[in-house]
Formats: sequence, structure tokens, C-alpha cells
Amino acid sequence: MPIHPATAGCFAYVYKDKLVAPFPSSKKFTHNPIGTFEVTCADIALQAKRLGINCFLAPILDNVTGPNPWLQNRTWSTDLDLITFFTSAFIRGVQSQGAIATAKHFPGFSRIPLDPAIHADAEMIASADDIEANLRPFIEAIQNHVEMIMTGPAPINAIDSRKPASLSFPVNELLRNKLNFSGVILTDDLDSQATLRHRSLSDCAIEALNVGADLLLIADIDNHIDQIITSIQEAVQTNLLSEQRLLNAAQKVRDLAHKYGH
Repeated sequence: MPIHPATAGCFAYVYKDKLVAPFPSSKKFTHNPIGTFEVTCADIALQAKRLGINCFLAPILDNVTGPNPWLQNRTWSTDLDLITFFTSAFIRGVQSQGAIATAKHFPGFSRIPLDPAIHADAEMIASADDIEANLRPFIEAIQNHVEMIMTGPAPINAIDSRKPASLSFPVNELLRNKLNFSGVILTDDLDSQATLRHRSLSDCAIEALNVGADLLLIADIDNHIDQIITSIQEAVQTNLLSEQRLLNAAQKVRDLAHKYGH
């Protein structure tokens, strides 16, 4: 069963038992009217919700305009209008049935020659003008009340060349203060090599919270989660992380979970 790459991984889909209907294939995708696609997304979200799934880590809003092995064949289109239109339809359809949509990867990774999951020196190399132009799908997503936005895993050269987007104060400020996003900010995988950059996972978690992230995406490997919980507690006790910042982040996540029934 084909699933459109921009929605791949957004929920547990069991092919063998066909628990949830598939999204349109890439070949058929751009021929679907916006209204029809929105209804399709709503129907799939309803089926997923019946399985106990309340969050989709999708859609992907990036407009790939250059080398990008990380997002190759995973995006809606290279047409900014189509990205914007279908992203908005996805968000409306999914959230109408009580499932959270997550717009990613802010602020848009159009050109990233190395895969940030495996290369510590991966960075996004687009110009400030390109970044500004490719914010449009995120602006539309916010106007369509997307509940969660995921920041990216690598530095954005034109915004903050030192810090990966998920740990960057300027990137988080752009999202909160310029785009006026009031929902939950989710990091990309904190164990991406371009995010870690030879630092500990705990240090990355604390830094992400400090710059404005509300929710951390972490693989449940060994005792990583227990280590990070302990590190966050110690960071608050030693004033490396504001207790109020942590409480605010936790409350945002609780409120969203309550709103969507979990």
C-alpha cells in the first residue's frame, strides 16, 4: 500500500492488517482536489484515533530547492503553492478529527548537502531571502491553527550558524515573536549528529528547553530518558534552567494532551 512520503512515519500504519487506509500515492497526490484531500486526511485521522493515536509527526513543509539527501523524496512538492495548499488541507483534516498535526522542519530546510542524522557538520546553506520566501507554508499552517511545530536538526547558516535550529534562540524567537506561534514547539531528534555536535544528549535537552522548546523528541534507547530527566532536575536545582521555563513548557504539553483527549 503506498503512503505519500510527506506523511510517512506520522502514525502507526499496519500494512498486513490494513488497520488504517493509505494516503494517496505520490503519483496520484497532486491530482487530488484540495477538498478531497482534506476529507481523506480527516478519514485517516479518525481511523488512527480509534487505534489510540492522537499525534501525527507530519506534514513536512520544507521546499527542497537544492542538494538535500535528508529530505529527498519525502516532501509534498517543489511548488511552494502546492506545499502550502496541501499542508493546510492536511492540518485541517487531521485536526478536525482530534489528532494533532506537526508542521516540520522549521524554518524550512531547502538546501542541506549532508544528512544531519549522520553528519555532525551538516548545515542549511540557503540565503536569508530564500528562508523568508519558504516561511509561507509555516505561516499558513499557523493560520490554520496547527497545534505543534517541529524545529530542524541542523544550523541555519543565515540565521544562526553556531547552533542547530532546535537549540537556536534566534530560530525559536522567529517562530514565537515574528510568526506569533503560540502552540507547542517540538525539537527534532536530539540524537541527530548535527544537533549533538559531540555534546551529550542531556546538554542538548537542557539547551533546547532554555531557548524555548516545549517538547523534546528523544529515542527510547537504553536509559537515555532517565538520564535526561535527572539532568533536567539537576539543571533546575543549579539554576542552569529556569524552573518557570520548565513549568511553562510542561503546562503547554499537558494542555495540548488534554485538548486532544489523552
